[in-house]
Amino acid sequence: MTSRIKPTRSMFIHVNPVPTGLAQRRAILGALKQHGDIQVFKQLDDPSTFVSVASTHMSADATIRMSPLQFDYAPTTTTFTLSIFRAKPYLHKQVIDSSPLHGPWPAPAAPPSIATAALRAAIPKSMASRCLADWETGNEQLVRSVKGQTVDDHVKLREQRRRHRIDSVAAPLVGAEVDLPDDYVQRRGASRRRVDATTGKHRSTVSKSNWGSH
Repeated sequence: MTSRIKPTRSMFIHVNPVPTGLAQRRAILGALKQHGDIQVFKQLDDPSTFVSVASTHMSADATIRMSPLQFDYAPTTTTFTLSIFRAKPYLHKQVIDSSPLHGPWPAPAAPPSIATAALRAAIPKSMASRCLADWETGNEQLVRSVKGQTVDDHVKLREQRRRHRIDSVAAPLVGAEVDLPDDYVQRRGASRRRVDATTGKHRSTVSKSNWGSH
């Protein structure tokens, strides 16, 4: 499905003020859905920025033309302003593939641990017996790290296996930028008109407090 996502349907959204909870983020999504069907709505590293994918390029174009979009968030007196523009450089498939949690779960280690072998021998054969005997991939196998923090070795191993793919799979994302419209730049007072397409963070010398004050 990700291979069918066309760049013309992708939108980059900056929200002011910064949404501070799930309810406010859902309200932002609801405001976008009033102008067309939304298939993807994802918050980026910067909590004020989102990437979204409309169902059609015409719906995306219409939403972008309405920018800045404003709506009142009830029951408070907060008014959210959505600055929307095209996000062609955002590579959805590469971002998904680079996630440590994406893809099939790794096969159990061989030979099985003593705990797993004991569970396999004790649990009656059924459709669920294989899952019930899976000691390694649950939260049971917890150890204490050197710093005393609780970690799951299996999850950490999975993350390490995925990390080495980021450089090769998601390399096109490094340095990718989105051109910001002139009127948006003027409203925000940005000294540079580009934003990082991966994280959504503005590449500008303007401080974060200044962005929120406009």
